[in-house]
Amino acid sequence: MFICFGLSVLIIGLIHYVLIPLTDESFLIFYKGELRDSFFTAFLSVGGLLLTLKTFIILHMKEQVYDNSEYDELFQDLQKQNSDLKNKYLPLQKLSTLLFVSVCMSLGTAIYHITIGLMNHWLVAVISMFLSISTLLFFIISLIQIRTNITVWFDHLDSGQ
Repeated sequence: MFICFGLSVLIIGLIHYVLIPLTDESFLIFYKGELRDSFFTAFLSVGGLLLTLKTFIILHMKEQVYDNSEYDELFQDLQKQNSDLKNKYLPLQKLSTLLFVSVCMSLGTAIYHITIGLMNHWLVAVISMFLSISTLLFFIISLIQIRTNITVWFDHLDSGQ
């Protein structure tokens, strides 16, 4: 998460020094006219998509992979090697938490754009850009984790046939 925030600051700095000064009136006009409404719609949609994905993936992964006897045997073997392993659902819980944070960030960013983002100040627009970039980077991380878990799921399905 901190990596997303750090990269967001770096990207905003690049925008400020390379493209357009963020304190410039033209940036504020561009944000109000072109970005604010699109960001609201986009992050509201992304939040809904992630919420749907979270429900679908978590439930199906639990049923198909984690509640399977083969996974139980694998987990017991791993537990013999590492006695600190206590929760067989830990990878699923981590994915669920990641998706929950992504949903909250998406919806929070959308709400920011339609509430505080309506203020006519350059700092509001800069914070908006920071939230948007951070949420987008976190969304990409979430998609990568979803892809990884679906790959494990399909590998499990292939091995069972």
